[in-house]
Amino acid sequence: MTKLNLIVLLLLAAFAAQSQTYSIIPGPTVNGNVEVGGYLFLEIKMQSLAIEDINVVYELISNSCDTGWSMTLCDYQSCFPLIPTGRTMDPIPPGDYGFLKLTVNPFINPGAGTIKYKIWETSTPSQVDTLTFNINVLISIASQQNATKLITYPNPASDIVTIASENGLLPAGEISVYSAAGAKVMSASLHPSKEITIPVDGWVPGIYFLVLRSDEGEFATRLNVH
Repeated sequence: MTKLNLIVLLLLAAFAAQSQTYSIIPGPTVNGNVEVGGYLFLEIKMQSLAIEDINVVYELISNSCDTGWSMTLCDYQSCFPLIPTGRTMDPIPPGDYGFLKLTVNPFINPGAGTIKYKIWETSTPSQVDTLTFNINVLISIASQQNATKLITYPNPASDIVTIASENGLLPAGEISVYSAAGAKVMSASLHPSKEITIPVDGWVPGIYFLVLRSDEGEFATRLNVH
């Protein structure tokens, strides 16, 4: 082998060692709109371009989303009930897809937020990409009407909370209470009535969301427990 051929091979080997081991699909930035009370799903995939398993690391850069939104993040083989600070994904086989999949339920909280992660593959730590999830929560005219129909008092509450309707009568349906993390705390069937009371003593202090689902629609409001 000539000296020139050896140099060429070494250069090719160095280039291969520094080349990206995955491609980002559909791209490093995704945007999504959702109305209050709905669900939004955003996903960014990383397809392995290597001939052996790759190990992708992700690390949280920033999160400007409303703390009242329920958010979960899934990666390759794992899911988290909140937004994790990051980890190394399970090994991704050649040609397979790693991913970050974000699920957002904003409840009754309109607004905008962005989550950013930096990612890299352990064999090429200098090749760092930034993934961006842009979320915009809209409030429709119908949602505005629904959001004002429920009255809670006292609010904040520490013992018992009373739920009533601005229209004077709560419709038949089901009432559910969710924590700020999206976990269902309780649910109960509801008959037409002027008001109902719910004991909240013993609940962990924080923000909760009351959702009434009936044939007339879905009505929601926020409750503070202290």
